[in-house]
Amino acid sequence: NGELDYQKMTDFMSRISFFNKIPDKYFNRQNFDFHKNFFVAENDHFSANSNIWLQIEPMILNTYCSLLKIRQLSLNGLAMNNARKNIEIFAQWMIESLGLWVGIEFNLALKIFGGLTNFRKMIWLDGKARQTRKKLWGSAWDIMHARVCTNNYTMSLYFEEKTEAFFLTNDRSLFTLLSDFNLMGIVNSGGQKSITSIYNVNFDYPHLDDEFLDDHLKRLFDEMYKSIKREYRFDRDFVIQEIKKLEELNGIK
Repeated sequence: NGELDYQKMTDFMSRISFFNKIPDKYFNRQNFDFHKNFFVAENDHFSANSNIWLQIEPMILNTYCSLLKIRQLSLNGLAMNNARKNIEIFAQWMIESLGLWVGIEFNLALKIFGGLTNFRKMIWLDGKARQTRKKLWGSAWDIMHARVCTNNYTMSLYFEEKTEAFFLTNDRSLFTLLSDFNLMGIVNSGGQKSITSIYNVNFDYPHLDDEFLDDHLKRLFDEMYKSIKREYRFDRDFVIQEIKKLEELNGIK
């Protein structure tokens, strides 16, 4: 429903802050006694008005909304004859409704609509209905975390210094989703510091032929480039309403 557990987020932020305060020379040598050496937590509770949440909220809500859209289209059938139509509908929805091209989510849509069945679990297509919202939110947080941690440009802006970010995961689907394409470039599209990555995706899908990949996707990427040049403004009210509509279409109560 778009609401955040602020107490849990505050706990996460406190843990991250704790480890940031440990001097590297001690941490790297594992020369730190957690029973004796500790820091008193700052009285800085996380809230809806926190600067960090104002940066995170557009990413997490757009990703969750995109996963709902992928799942809603998947419920209409994932047969080979639906692949092209599903991809085109999702791409146009991103551009015209969401107003933003989200690369990782589009890559996931390609894999699911393209016939790679092992990625269906990321949208909880075959699981118990009562767990759908929880699982989709879990995938959304995983994607958002990966997006931030694998973008050195964003990390450098956040920490105000040059960084070399690394992302580790034991989730095979998430790892494959992020690792089977090569980064071609990063565009700062302005607005709310939105960063768009352009990827050369590994096009190896059972349901998609070379003609589609050569012609159709080229047109979609042209549309993506046009959308990048437009200034993006996050419309929270619209995204929340879209989430509610898509949750209903997905049978989420």
